[in-house]
Amino acid sequence: MQTNRRKKITAAFAGLVLGLAWVVSAPTASATGSKPAAATATGNHCTISVDTKAVRCFATITESIAHATGGRVTDAPADVLAAVTDPDVTARINGGGPGALAVLGIQYYLANYGSYSLAVNGPDVGCDLPVDPPEYYVAPLPDFTSTGGINWNNNIRSFQAYSGCYQLMFDDSACTAAIYGWAGSAADLGAANDRTECIFWS
Repeated sequence: MQTNRRKKITAAFAGLVLGLAWVVSAPTASATGSKPAAATATGNHCTISVDTKAVRCFATITESIAHATGGRVTDAPADVLAAVTDPDVTARINGGGPGALAVLGIQYYLANYGSYSLAVNGPDVGCDLPVDPPEYYVAPLPDFTSTGGINWNNNIRSFQAYSGCYQLMFDDSACTAAIYGWAGSAADLGAANDRTECIFWS
């Protein structure tokens, strides 16, 4: 795994993360991570960068995907389900390339990729295997209630990962109680619905 692109993160993530039938080392010195900054626009289709911590919100998922991809994909369908299931859109989101932003994953407010969305992006390299240790994280998730939006903590019910990534979800912002993953997508999180406050990608 490439370590030259990783950054130190807070000691709050020291130790081991235990979950399901596996153990994953916490990102004590290597994962690129983000604690959300203030939103810069209103809307319920939002983006957050694991590199810059910048967040933006838009009225449509079309705009959100355009921003998350650095303008590489500007014509995703405005219908949320159509955007996530369109194979051409998926291929282009995964396209990446030198200097491009990599979309790590898109989280959805409802099961079956419905309603509002939260896209997370990172460096153009995306993810590589193995999944342990993780390469990127966001914790806690953005809270836009002060601007009339969504608190994404405990409000995720489905997701799709991109750019070669798998996703691991935790029900606490200290990332110590794994509840779902590693997985590339989930149309319904089942018992893990409405519990996520931290996400790893690798």
